[in-house]
Amino acid sequence: MLRLINLSLLLLVLASCATTDKTTRSTASPSNLSGAELFSQGYSLYQTWLQDQQDIDSLKQARGKLATLYEIEPNNVRAQFYYYRVMISLALVEKSKNLSEVEQLFEQIDSSLYHELIAPAYLQFLIAQEVQPKSQTSQPEFLQKLEDFLYVAMQQNPYSAMNWKALSETKVKQGDYDLAIAAAAMAQHMEPNLAEFSYQLAEAYNQKAESLGCVYDYADYIEKSAGHLAKASALEPENPGYKQYTAVQYQRLGLLPLSAHLANQVQQVAPSYWSTLLLAENSILTGQAQQTLAFGETMQLEYSNILGLKMQFIGAVMANNGAEMKRLAEELSVIVEPKAQDVFTTLMVDYILATTEDFDHTKAAYPDKKRILAYLDYTTDLREHRMLNEVTDSCSQSDLNYLVALNAVIQQDYSKGLKYLRQALASKAYRQTSFLWAKALAEHPQLKELQLTWQSKLEQANSGNKQAQLDVAKAYLKADVFERNEALALDFARKAAAQDVEEAYVLLADIYLQGMGVEADLTQAKTWLNKAPEHPRAMYLMAERVLDENSANYQQQRVNLITKAAELGYAPAMYTLGKLYYYGEYLAQDLPSSVHWFSQAAEQGHSAAHYYYGMGLFYGEGTAKDEVEGIKHIFAAAHKRHALAQSFLGIYYHFISEQTDYQEAAYWYGQAAVQGVPIALNNLGDLYENGQGVEQNYQRAIDLYEASVQAGGVYGNISLAHVYRRGLGVKIDNKKALDYLFAAVKAQEADAQFELALWYARGIVVRPSAVDALAWMTIAKNNGYELSLSELAEFTTLAKSVDQQQVNLKVASLQDWLAQKS
Repeated sequence: MLRLINLSLLLLVLASCATTDKTTRSTASPSNLSGAELFSQGYSLYQTWLQDQQDIDSLKQARGKLATLYEIEPNNVRAQFYYYRVMISLALVEKSKNLSEVEQLFEQIDSSLYHELIAPAYLQFLIAQEVQPKSQTSQPEFLQKLEDFLYVAMQQNPYSAMNWKALSETKVKQGDYDLAIAAAAMAQHMEPNLAEFSYQLAEAYNQKAESLGCVYDYADYIEKSAGHLAKASALEPENPGYKQYTAVQYQRLGLLPLSAHLANQVQQVAPSYWSTLLLAENSILTGQAQQTLAFGETMQLEYSNILGLKMQFIGAVMANNGAEMKRLAEELSVIVEPKAQDVFTTLMVDYILATTEDFDHTKAAYPDKKRILAYLDYTTDLREHRMLNEVTDSCSQSDLNYLVALNAVIQQDYSKGLKYLRQALASKAYRQTSFLWAKALAEHPQLKELQLTWQSKLEQANSGNKQAQLDVAKAYLKADVFERNEALALDFARKAAAQDVEEAYVLLADIYLQGMGVEADLTQAKTWLNKAPEHPRAMYLMAERVLDENSANYQQQRVNLITKAAELGYAPAMYTLGKLYYYGEYLAQDLPSSVHWFSQAAEQGHSAAHYYYGMGLFYGEGTAKDEVEGIKHIFAAAHKRHALAQSFLGIYYHFISEQTDYQEAAYWYGQAAVQGVPIALNNLGDLYENGQGVEQNYQRAIDLYEASVQAGGVYGNISLAHVYRRGLGVKIDNKKALDYLFAAVKAQEADAQFELALWYARGIVVRPSAVDALAWMTIAKNNGYELSLSELAEFTTLAKSVDQQQVNLKVASLQDWLAQKS
């Protein structure tokens, strides 16, 4: 809404201090006229030009009359004032480059007039904008030129607030918003009772907020902008633009009654696109469907067909008017220009027209919205988590929470829909399109019915219904239909438990174990679990969280409880029992049994079970080998954000797949790396080191290797040893290289031990030593390292040059060293 300075506006400004006079023109010679007559005729001619700015002759004649008067009466202040105004008006009209006469006159006029007149340099500032091609008016060099003019103008006329206002406008264009605010504040200080200066300060604050990103996160700037706009509107109440702009800022601040009041005032005297839009949006925000429809019709007829249709569409959704929703959706569906609609409207069109299987309309209108479409095509926990957690600003939170809510409604998961609608509305991004759609979607009949159902259940719980008390307690913890409230969850769980609801006992145990709304208390948890000895989750929690590991029969008790819970179909217990069989912990190792329990838990969607079951299938451990089916389960786990599954997929695309895909490997390593998986951090660093799937970046690689070491990984040490040995992004440092390699060697990593063997064999970093090389090769081999044929040949040749007994002695010595604590 920045008001650009242009010639016509400035000429009107010039007229603001003059009053129209009906003095008639005179054709008498100036030399025969008195001073009063010269002024009267000059003034009249100037006024004639102000009324018809095409009449340049009148302006020129006015200059002649007033010039003669100035020669006769150089100290006549009134003559000085109007003569100077005529001179600058003519210079503006003619876009004069030579302003020497104007400058000379300005130096001669009485300084008491300065506060009402613009300086010659300010005139240069105006003319420069008139003659500069519009395409070049934002170029830094030109803006600097304008700024220089203004600084000269301030020296010529320090009393003019216009200089500071113009500097503020220029600083806005330069993106220097703090100085823009300071300059506008100075202008307002000089002219506190002129609306245009309050307006400019408001605009500077607004531009500052918009430059920072989502304006709703910078409400203090918007609030200041609104305050100065309100002042401008009060100073100039007949100006609808000020009221309109104030209404926008009030709406952004959530001051909806004030916003609607101002928009209504504008609509009554000077209806416009903006006043109609604001009233339509306020109707949406206050839940008035019929008003939204009415203003949408006005918008369509008077200002914008597409925006009008969209507003009506929102109103129809709010009113749950099926026929109208379909009619409007069909009209909007034939509009496919990407900039004609927003993606949230196209998604609603697909929903109403039942084309969400492929999102036909959205894909046609927005083929570039790949991330949104990928999420909708294949919704996973991972994609959802990434979308919602990679943004922090209120605008994006509104957008993405609404997207998840709409998708949940499409999938008929109305509880989830309510949760994410609530989170979208919590963003308070009032004018964001997604926020407006969230207000409309909140009127969905199934969502309203669900809210009523839970409101009724809450009333039942308060009336003593034990099942309702349990359900409400869970709902307060799940935070779908209600805001999360641990204190209320505890209260209702206690009430249900007091009526002997077994599941309430378990819920209270969970609450005390996790410290939800209370301090964690193992004794209390055990007390509640003992009240539900046959409940599968109670058994599981008792086994995993409560049993005393130091008790004599701990192992048997744990196995018995987990087995019973697993046999009752409790997925976490089935997964845990699978792990006990897989690792042979407390039970004899039994891979077929582990696969069985993993598969049972995976059927219930347990992410870790998907991973272990998938790995069993992929490698044929405990079951027939089936790589295709195995990868499916590993993918399922990865999309549920299981870090080891994500890391394995990185390894799969990096090393295992017949068709190496470095980009896919980098993606999955990245997902696991965020969760701190050491091997994923290291391998992602390897991709950055080699520029595979990502842009080569040695520093990024080093950072990842170091992060891998900090996360407890060993391979990061090996990688850093190579970095410092070869000088990749750092200076070659053999000592550091050896220190890093020895750290991995000491950790009994066979790959590091064999790498050290190679260094001794080839004299890399260390002095060549066949005995040391063969000793470290032997240790690495004993730790599981498998030599390739070429490596075997190299060390076989090396072995011929030394006494095997020396090697054996060295191996024994090194093993003693490895056994010592660091």
